[in-house]
Amino acid sequence: MTLRSRLTMAAAVAVAVAVVAVAFFAFRATSDVLVDEVDDSLVNRANDVAEATQAFQQRAERRPGFGPPGEFVVPLPPFGGAGGFSQVVTADGETVPALDQVGELPVSEQAVAVAAGESGAFFATTDVDGEQVRVYTAPLADGLALQVARPLGEVDSVLADLRWVLLFVAIGGVVLAAGIGFLVARTALRPVDRLTDVAEEIAVTRDLSRRIDVDSDDELGRLAASFNSMLVALESSVGVQRRLVADASHELRTPLTSLRTNIAVLTREEELDDADAAQLRSDVDAQISELSTLVGDVIDLARGGEPVQRNEVLRLDEVVETAVDQAAFHWQDVEFATDLEPTTVTGDADLIGRAVTNLLDNAGKWSPDGGVVTVGVHDGEVTVSDHGPGVAEADREHVFERFWRAPAARNKPGSGLGLAIVAQVAESHGGDVSVADAEGGGALFRLRLGGDPPRVDS
Repeated sequence: MTLRSRLTMAAAVAVAVAVVAVAFFAFRATSDVLVDEVDDSLVNRANDVAEATQAFQQRAERRPGFGPPGEFVVPLPPFGGAGGFSQVVTADGETVPALDQVGELPVSEQAVAVAAGESGAFFATTDVDGEQVRVYTAPLADGLALQVARPLGEVDSVLADLRWVLLFVAIGGVVLAAGIGFLVARTALRPVDRLTDVAEEIAVTRDLSRRIDVDSDDELGRLAASFNSMLVALESSVGVQRRLVADASHELRTPLTSLRTNIAVLTREEELDDADAAQLRSDVDAQISELSTLVGDVIDLARGGEPVQRNEVLRLDEVVETAVDQAAFHWQDVEFATDLEPTTVTGDADLIGRAVTNLLDNAGKWSPDGGVVTVGVHDGEVTVSDHGPGVAEADREHVFERFWRAPAARNKPGSGLGLAIVAQVAESHGGDVSVADAEGGGALFRLRLGGDPPRVDS
């Protein structure tokens, strides 16, 4: 079932339950009111019979009690109204009907108890010859009880008509609710239909520039706004991916061409002397290493949009110390001085270590022989400063871009991805990286990780 159908059905069911509940209580309330009216009329009729009988006895100056049936006086109801059926019950269970009345009410043990003065007045509904009769039994005199009855045929007829009326009202209400629910669902889901159309169009055309018009601030409006935000992020991600592929293809073309040329020359190794052949093999090995590094950097950048896989509490100073030991082994002509304050941070140790290594490699590459690279860790921030040529003011906004290389770096090894990876790691950990002039000349890089990590004792 579609969402529109489910909403329509839900509205119809809800109204149906409400209508049925209202109809049920209305029917019960009407039935109780009608029966109460019958009970009131029976009480009034019993009082009239008792008063008329008592007045007759006083005029006849007779003793209390009844002898012949004629002594039981049943007055005519006023204006020819319905009087019902009346009879007297003795303490022995015998009945004395009123004159000119046909029939007899069944006598229960409770009615005999009322005649004997052992019970009070009560109402009862009984079946007499297949007809429901409402009976009121009340004390009349010593050893006597008066019973007044009326058939419930009129009440049953009214209730039967009411039952049909309520049934038709319930059916009409459900049908009307279903129609209104359908209209409301169609109106309410119109933004969802627009969202679906745009999503289907994007799936077919791959056009991520499409947007949904947001004309409300309700739940559906927020859904449309969220969908637009998702499209913006997806469009940006796809754009970055395309630029990465294009840049990587361009950067890979040069070393691959050079590598292919050198390998082609090596195939004619018999035409080369030993020194040239050895130099070519060394060049091929270096180019393969450079190519492997470039491919690894591209893969790391391609994974940059993924969330941090390992989010653990780690000692930043220990991660930096390990990276410094590796850099010192690789750049043996450069001295690395450290000031590492014991600090804990939360993040991925491998990613943070890779970022620090890239900063140290960049400093080692630009440091002169015998130069000093100063490395510090303070309050979740890593600083790396060298005494090389530094970074020009105009180049600082580009230094962390992918494949960007300063004019002075064209003749130095590297792919232009190292600092871009540093920026990416910093961003994935909620921090940033910046470059400034170092004291005494050179470049000062600051890698700040997110949060305010506490210091720990060494």
